[in-house]
Amino acid sequence: MITIDGSHNEGGGQILLTALTLSLAPRTPFRIEKIRAGRKQPGLLRQHIAAVKAAAQIGKAEVQGDQINSQELTFAPKDVIPGEYNLSIGTAGSTSLVLQTVLPVLMLASKPSSLTLEGGTHNPAAPPYDFLEKAFVPLLNRIGGRVRMELLTPGFYPAGGGVMRSSSSHFSLEYESQQVAPVHAITIERPTVEMLAVLVVTVASLALCSLSWWMAIHT
Repeated sequence: MITIDGSHNEGGGQILLTALTLSLAPRTPFRIEKIRAGRKQPGLLRQHIAAVKAAAQIGKAEVQGDQINSQELTFAPKDVIPGEYNLSIGTAGSTSLVLQTVLPVLMLASKPSSLTLEGGTHNPAAPPYDFLEKAFVPLLNRIGGRVRMELLTPGFYPAGGGVMRSSSSHFSLEYESQQVAPVHAITIERPTVEMLAVLVVTVASLALCSLSWWMAIHT
C-alpha cells in the first residue's frame, strides 16, 4: 500500500484530494498521514470528508479515518461505478473542491454520470461556481470532456445551502491530424493510471490558468 506524507510542501488538503483521484481509476489503495499538517487547523474538515465519501461511493472503497480533524486516512477502492450521486457537505464547505476530486474519474467512466452537491458554491478560498461554468468546464470540454454544469441554488460563505449539479459522459479525445483533414477520434475503453495522471495534471494546469484569468477580470 502506498503511504503519503500529507505535510509535504504546503501541507494542505489538495494532497489528499489529488491522492483520492489518482487512487480511483487503477484501484490503488493508499494511506495518508499528517493530513493538512501545514494548516492552522490540521486534519480533515467537512469538505474533505465529503470528498472522501464521494470518492468512496464511486469507487466502492473501504475507508478508515474519515472523521473530523483526523490526520490519518486509509482508502482502498475496489471499482469505479458510474451513476447518479447526491452528497451534502453539511456546511458552507466548497462543493467545487469535491467536484474536482471525482470529476476526472467520472469523465473516464464507460457510462454517463451525474453528481449533485450541496454546500458552498461561492467560497473565498476555493473556485466559485462561476469559475467552473465559464472557465473550467469549457476548457475540459475542449480537450474531449463532455461535462455540463448547472447551479440550482447559490450558496455563499458562511451560510452555504447551495446546490450544484454536474453531468458527464464517456471522455473522448479528438484531435485534428496535421496531414489529413478529417478529425479522428480516440475512444478510451479502459482508463489507466497514466491516462488519469495526464488528465489530472491537465485539469490542474487549466484550473490554475483559468482561475488566474478569472481573478484578473473580477478583482
